[in-house]
Amino acid sequence: MYNTIKLIFGIAIAITMTTSAMSAEWVDSGKMGDWSGNDYACTTSAKPAKRWCDEYRRGNVAVCWTNRGVGHPDIANNDCAGANAWCTYKSNISLNSGAGAAPGRVYFCAN
Repeated sequence: MYNTIKLIFGIAIAITMTTSAMSAEWVDSGKMGDWSGNDYACTTSAKPAKRWCDEYRRGNVAVCWTNRGVGHPDIANNDCAGANAWCTYKSNISLNSGAGAAPGRVYFCAN
């Protein structure tokens, strides 16, 4: 059995993976993007943290930067303030956008 997730921002990409007892994990889209709003967490790492991708968060997006020394300015209890490498986690986004002012590497939570 195969699941196909079609994600669109600029150009269409399709990720096809086998779903036999696989847990959710972050998948590198190979693209850059930025969305404003709908952030629910941030981590100080250049790649997304496993704890923010599980069966309940499939379809969510992580955007990561490796040298953006502002950290995340808008999350309460912000652990990323001033970090150079960090990721932000988003839900309820329009995948047709992603053309914000500070594009980072885009990852999708999928299985």
